[in-house]
Amino acid sequence: MKEKTREFRPLICRVLKGEKKRGAVAVYFAENETMRELNRRFRKIDRATDVLSFEMEEAGDLGEIVINREDASDAKRLVVHGVLHLLKYDHQNKKDREIMRKKEEHYLV
Repeated sequence: MKEKTREFRPLICRVLKGEKKRGAVAVYFAENETMRELNRRFRKIDRATDVLSFEMEEAGDLGEIVINREDASDAKRLVVHGVLHLLKYDHQNKKDREIMRKKEEHYLV
């Protein structure tokens, strides 16, 4: 996996500023099979996914985002989505999905 945080720094900063949060976020890209393995290992779901977020417990670090290289054409949306997950947003129900989607659209303008 290769870190690409610098490329997405302005976007990450926009989301963090908008949500009144601070912290470091690392962005990595991984192959489809690696995404499947990470998803299986950490979420118990045996299939590849487009983005995974991993919270960190170190001071100053929010966490890491891993994006499926096959979905990289939509990387900006996936970065925003991943940062929102690190900030405790989720999409388990319809209301939460709507909130998260609106926030994604807001930060991608």
